[in-house]
Amino acid sequence: MPPRVTILALALMGAAVAACAGDEHQKWDCVFLHGAGELLDAPDDQEYTAYWGKMNELAMQCATFTYNHRDTTHRAFDDPYLLDSYCETALLPPVSQRNATAEADDGQLVGLRGDRVIRNKLLFTHSMANTILSKAIHEGVCTIDRNTTAWYMSQGPMQGTKAAETIANICSGITVLDKPVRWIAAAENYCDGRNVSAAYWSLRPGYPAYNDALLDVPRQFADGAMCGTSPYGETSMYSAALEAVAYVVEYGEDNDGLVPLSSCDAWFRSEQPTASFLDPTANFYTPKANHADGTCRVGDGWFAKPCTWYATKMGKPDGAVEPLGRKIVLPGRHANAMAPRAAAAAW
Repeated sequence: MPPRVTILALALMGAAVAACAGDEHQKWDCVFLHGAGELLDAPDDQEYTAYWGKMNELAMQCATFTYNHRDTTHRAFDDPYLLDSYCETALLPPVSQRNATAEADDGQLVGLRGDRVIRNKLLFTHSMANTILSKAIHEGVCTIDRNTTAWYMSQGPMQGTKAAETIANICSGITVLDKPVRWIAAAENYCDGRNVSAAYWSLRPGYPAYNDALLDVPRQFADGAMCGTSPYGETSMYSAALEAVAYVVEYGEDNDGLVPLSSCDAWFRSEQPTASFLDPTANFYTPKANHADGTCRVGDGWFAKPCTWYATKMGKPDGAVEPLGRKIVLPGRHANAMAPRAAAAAW
């Protein structure tokens, strides 16, 4: 074999070995999909601190960041436009690499069709985004390449939430604890006039799009989940309001103020070891966090460390700065919380 061919062959062999072993320095395109409460469709962005906090500072293995902005107030979670646009955000190249023609002037994505397989991404979905993406995959709008992409879910109402019916009463004016409940209803766009918004109404347990098939999607494609168990959570401007919502709803079980634990963990509770549920470096985590805490916008605290959970999924092995400016000391990199497997390579 000629020398140049030999060198090329050895180089290719080395690359293949590295791919099989997994490269801890591999950089991934990280995609964040928001939940209910957004009012307008807008172009994807490279940062969204108002919703996700300073997520960009937590990620050692994210080469790029993409955050979507879709109207998730006036549309139900199974709305065809949401199914398509959430897939498009994950399918398209990162915002920083898109051509100017990749998005229409009105912010609606017009881009890639192809085979509709999401590859080489770290996906993070919060709240209603979990049901949107699950429904999209179930309907064949897009799918996930399990060998190159990891998907982590936060506080998904995978079997709906009783809060949706209570929100309908909040919007029509039939509530107790008026002040804190009405504050959060306005802040998170629960209502459309005096009616519950289409998005939140679609989260009621009896909504037709909820079925066992929806739970089968994360069982097949998701790598981990975080579910909150305290409506008060970490002390913030959301604490009293979500505590009031939980009081009015009367869940009768642990909840994050908006989503009961039994709905969030419905797809994994019988399949994962409970020993890991209080470990923020594990893939499955159930902290004393409320629904706002689960985005990392409030930061880490004594009893809930959602930012640490996100950071370990994005490969951050040491300290990180969280939204309130306090120092988080993260544990060493967790073996099962790495970037995508190397087998083959609102709210």
